[in-house]
Amino acid sequence: LEGKREEAVSEAVKGGNYALALLVATVCGPDVFQRAAKCYLDQSTPEGQPLHTMVSLFTGILKPPSEGAASQSFWTSIPADSLRRTWKSHLAGILSNQMAGWNWVVLALGDQLAELETPDLSAAHCCYMVCSASGRLTLLGCPSLPQDLALVSEESIAAFELTEAYEWAKRCGNRKAFIPTLQNVKMIYAGLLADYGYVQAARL
Repeated sequence: LEGKREEAVSEAVKGGNYALALLVATVCGPDVFQRAAKCYLDQSTPEGQPLHTMVSLFTGILKPPSEGAASQSFWTSIPADSLRRTWKSHLAGILSNQMAGWNWVVLALGDQLAELETPDLSAAHCCYMVCSASGRLTLLGCPSLPQDLALVSEESIAAFELTEAYEWAKRCGNRKAFIPTLQNVKMIYAGLLADYGYVQAARL
């Protein structure tokens, strides 16, 4: 009643009256609203759950990282085991409720999955494909170590063929689409085909 809106929001949050806190916060500016929303969210929805992610996205708590600086701070707060189990639900929720910058949020999710103590590369690469981050891909499902890029194992060759199929699928929709990091590996693969006598296939 005295016009001290921000103090009113703080008092409402302290008393657990989140409906009033959020209502008053809507006329206090985005920072106050986000603080009130985060208090309510932390109290009502366990961190790491897909619903927590969605509400964080809706309220602006989960802000899309800027291009070239995909911050993973939101995802690093989720325990690795939990993220492994729930990443599909997080991804599905983000895709079903696309907000501005959603692709950078997905990119950050992929980066976090790739940098776990035991990386989940299939999950990370799925995120990269969904947000069209072809620059992050070399061989699908492979860590892209030097020995992988040299195609010295059956696994790396299978990964190359899978990645080439993905690139072909992208070209079906856009003739100019290609995966830059795959081009050098194509030359290596062509050399292997030629070495084994498949010269015509190597030329293709």
